[in-house]
Amino acid sequence: MGAQTGFAMRLAIAAGCLFAVGTARSADRPADYEIATSLYCDTAQQAERFVALFDGKDAVTAVNAVNAEEHNPAACGVATLAFIRGNHAASARVRDSAYEVVHILVLGIETKDGLRPVRPAAFYTVFSVTEYGV
Repeated sequence: MGAQTGFAMRLAIAAGCLFAVGTARSADRPADYEIATSLYCDTAQQAERFVALFDGKDAVTAVNAVNAEEHNPAACGVATLAFIRGNHAASARVRDSAYEVVHILVLGIETKDGLRPVRPAAFYTVFSVTEYGV
C-alpha cells in the first residue's frame, strides 16, 4: 500500500473517532500522556481553520482544504499519536459545536508495527468541548 493510500485510509478511519482520547497508565507511573487518533497541525491557525471547515463527519475534506489553502500537503494530518497536552491556544466554534485548540508535544506515532517513539515535536490539535446552558 502506498503512502498516499495509507494516509487517506487512516484519515477515513479517523473521521469517525477524531476526538477520541485514551490515557496511558501503568501501575508504577501516573497518566502523563495520551494516545488518540487525532488531528495535528503545524499552527493554531491551521487547527482553527480545520474546525471552521469540519462538518463533524468528513475530516478528510477539511484536512485537504486546509492543506490546499496553505499550499502545504503536510500542514495538517490525522494519525494515532502519543502526546502530552500543552497550553490552551484558542477556542473555535462552528455551528452548534465548540472546540479547544491545544498545543501538544508528540512523543510517538502508530505504525504498522505498533506505536513507535519519535523525536518530540510540537503541533496543535483540537478537542471537542461540552457546553452547558446557564
